[in-house]
Formats: sequence, structure tokens, C-alpha cells
Amino acid sequence: MQVVRLLVRVPLGAFVATFLIAACFPDCAPAAADADSESTVWLCRPGLPNNPCASPSAATVVANGKVIGVTTASTQTASRFDCFYVYPTVSPQVTANTDLQVQNEERGIATDQASRFSQACNVWAPVYRQITVPTQDQHRYDTPAYGDIAYASVLSAWQEYRARYNNGRPVIFIGHSQGTQMIARLLRQEIEPHAELRRQVLLAILVGGNIAVANTPHGRGSFASIPPCRSTGQTGCVIAYSLFSTAPPADSRFGIPGQAIRAQRRRHSVH
Repeated sequence: MQVVRLLVRVPLGAFVATFLIAACFPDCAPAAADADSESTVWLCRPGLPNNPCASPSAATVVANGKVIGVTTASTQTASRFDCFYVYPTVSPQVTANTDLQVQNEERGIATDQASRFSQACNVWAPVYRQITVPTQDQHRYDTPAYGDIAYASVLSAWQEYRARYNNGRPVIFIGHSQGTQMIARLLRQEIEPHAELRRQVLLAILVGGNIAVANTPHGRGSFASIPPCRSTGQTGCVIAYSLFSTAPPADSRFGIPGQAIRAQRRRHSVH
């Protein structure tokens, strides 16, 4: 299967500099990770040899549905804000949840999805005990215990990152599919209850994960206090979408109107 990397233009331009002046102080330099003393297995982190999230790569530029060229970008170093990335369901391991070994599937998806963000931020991506592709194919993906195992490893990585390496820098949260579900739960349970942590949320980019927005004054969406992004330059908000080249099939987990609300209700009833 051939994978083509597409350049997605995310609004991380002038508003980032304005935000950083107010939110980041001189001691916000990125910390170097000490692999010998940490418990998290990092797929990507600053200073990691052969870091898949820091791979300079060519990308196909698409505008209005047409390929208009190819661009190549180099990675940014020592950015004053971080990206915390959780990758989608990719593991072919036959167990319900993966172990913490870095495999080609994790490296490949990190290169395809996260390396572009390294132009603008320090990308941190933990290896986590995700629910595997065979488990999903066997229609056991929604087993609550499996989701709890996956989330526990993401939570542990976030807590270690925040305690040892964040140093008060603003964070962009990036997730796709299962990664979006992990990040959404992290935001609800660990970030939203604390005003200080909410102020560190520069942006959340949550793709392919049924993020819901309340459509009535008393309705309940995915988040209680983190709003959807509604304008260029807005910070502290969420960008979310599910993308199909044609209408999604009837049994799709994503992209069907109303399905996001049902998925949120199931998750709230479990968690």
C-alpha cells in the first residue's frame, strides 16, 4: 500500500507568537529526556535518535481537490511550545492490547502524521497499550477494560511528561482515531478540572474520533469548558473532523450525523 503524505495547513501562525508572549516565560526551554530514568517508552521526543516525528519529509500539496505541487520542510528545534501526539489504531499484535515495543507500524504512522508538526513544536508521543487491529476486527474494540488499559498508559506518559519535561510550556494535543479517544478522555478528566492546565492548552486537533458539540443550551458535548475553534487565531479550543472521500458506509464508526452523541453517551456511562 502506498502512503501519500498530504500537507494540511493548520492555523499555527501569527496567533502562536502572540499566545507565547503571554504564556511562556524565559525558563520554558524544552527539557532533554533522560531515557535511563524514565518509565515511559517514547516513540517521539526531543533528542531521540532516529526520531520518526522529526523526519524531514516531502509532502504533496493539495488545494481545491487538486495536486498543486510538492513541498519539503525541515524540522524546527527548541520550540517554545510542545505537541503531545497519540497515534491511531495500527498495531497488528494478536493480543487485545499491545505491549510497549516500538514497531514499524507506530514509526510509520508517526512519520506520516506527526513529522509535519515538528516544523513548529517539540513533538512528544508515547508508546501506549492501544487496542489492536485484530481486536477491532473481532468487534471487541468497545470492551471497557481494553480501553481502560490503553488510557492508563497514556495517562502515565502524560503525568511523566508534565512532571519532568513540560516546564510550563503551552501544549497542542494531537490525536487520531483511538488516539483522539485517548486525548479526549485525558482532556476531560485531567485538564478541564484545573484552570491552570486549561490555560496551557494552545489547541487540540482531534481527528476521526466522534468529538461532539452540544447543540442546545443545556446539551452535553465532549467537553464542558474547552470550546470548538470558530475563528482563525483562536486558542484554547478544539479542531475536530472525520474525513471521507465519499459518503461513509452505514456501519462506519465515524462521520455519521448523531453517531458522535451516541458514542459520547456510551463513554460517559462507562467512565
